[in-house]
Amino acid sequence: MEIKSLFALCVFLAGLSLAQALEPLEVVLTSEDSTISAQIQEGGVFEGSNDTHEETLEFSGKVKEEGARYRVKITVTRRVKSSGSTSNMQSEFTVDVAEPKNIRIAQEKRLGFTLLKSGKR
Repeated sequence: MEIKSLFALCVFLAGLSLAQALEPLEVVLTSEDSTISAQIQEGGVFEGSNDTHEETLEFSGKVKEEGARYRVKITVTRRVKSSGSTSNMQSEFTVDVAEPKNIRIAQEKRLGFTLLKSGKR
């Protein structure tokens, strides 16, 4: 009887571990010249930034499980240093883990958005 209980406990713990391993842990934004990543924190929130000699790109948002997919709310701010111009973009969309999604942050600038399990680039 004790062996069956121990086995059931091991199976239960392995199931919990597997469920946690399937959750996305990282958000990755890519453009033609850079890649920015941010860890998804408790509560599904994330934020990150990239500062180059040409522009500053900041993003933040929230990831929420929605059935088998994930609902993402994101805000991206881009500051072009040469002109001093700033553009803001807010978007909401549904994606799967590792499914690339293109988002437009300015008329001439697009970013790729991907949810990843950590270390799976």
